[in-house]
Amino acid sequence: MPLRRRRSHYQQLTEFERGRVVGLREGGFSFSDIAERLGRNVSTVHDCWQQWSREGTASRRPGSGRPRGTTEREDRRVRRMAADCVCGRNSSCSWHTVTQ
Repeated sequence: MPLRRRRSHYQQLTEFERGRVVGLREGGFSFSDIAERLGRNVSTVHDCWQQWSREGTASRRPGSGRPRGTTEREDRRVRRMAADCVCGRNSSCSWHTVTQ
């Protein structure tokens, strides 16, 4: 059975890096030169530039990313319950209650 390769963790471009991509590209650098300078993949640099060309912005779109598993209200409730729970002695605050 062949071994499976683990995917490396994907790291988003920071706003600063996105700005560098745009600046270097406008300065006449090639995609491969920019990718080498930033230590990123050429396709990542190209995608960033394409977004800048299309939309006029290099920042991430709102709502992109993993959807939330809980609502803000549920988060507040869990934090309140955890604060009330003193080292697990409070019977109303159990692992089952928090994970629901």
